[in-house]
Amino acid sequence: LTVNNANNLTLTASSSATGIITFTDGKIITGGNELGSTNTDVAGIVSYTNVNYVVGKLRRSVNAAGSYEFPLGTMDNYELAIVD
Repeated sequence: LTVNNANNLTLTASSSATGIITFTDGKIITGGNELGSTNTDVAGIVSYTNVNYVVGKLRRSVNAAGSYEFPLGTMDNYELAIVD
């Protein structure tokens, strides 16, 4: 899944990506839905920044070992959560 939309991508239903989620331009806005990533690679979500990230719910599949990043925020504020 590649996000390349300066006007953002808004989910109309919960969705899950099996490959890498790449942020080129824009946010993914989940609303009441959820974005899932079944890719257990720690680099399963890439190229996020303080202006390109998930607004809402993000669920990642993980392995027993690894440091996983969750690029999350509101429309106005970004906070990278890291889970070891």
